[in-house]
Amino acid sequence: MADRASLVLLRMEERLAAICAAVPPINPGLQYWLDSDAGPSYCRKCVIAARGREFELGPPLEDAPFYRRTDLEDAFHDGIDGGFDTTSDSTSACETCGTTLSYILTDYGVEQEINYYREAPICALRDEDSYALDRLALNIWEGSPRHMILGALVAVNQAWRLLQQRHIDEVDQ
Repeated sequence: MADRASLVLLRMEERLAAICAAVPPINPGLQYWLDSDAGPSYCRKCVIAARGREFELGPPLEDAPFYRRTDLEDAFHDGIDGGFDTTSDSTSACETCGTTLSYILTDYGVEQEINYYREAPICALRDEDSYALDRLALNIWEGSPRHMILGALVAVNQAWRLLQQRHIDEVDQ
């Protein structure tokens, strides 16, 4: 017989799968940084613009693949780092345009998101919410502390109830 944590996780995974099927999550871009500032994260478009300001020649006219770049374009791109998923203590967004960036939550980040959903329950189910819930559940497993499992389940259940209410409203119409 499965233990209680396994059953709770199974229910959470089933509900999250249904949520993501009904409201497909966004597919955010990867995070980039400037080597010079070790600070904010950017989307690809904004990091090229920021590097262009820093480079003082402006961005290249074309974002050419690495194998077609000139020496000047290579020098330009040498100041840009990232382009991969990274762990984060919170959700990630481009510093300039605010678009959501791909992220993987640390355990601390999971706890912060759980607290967020406890204080500000989901009121409308959007593709951004599906992505955030998916990122939250990504770090929850059978060995996770009980409060993290239950907190993630509460967040998923908030979205599940909204999905159920949407279905009831559609049937009533």
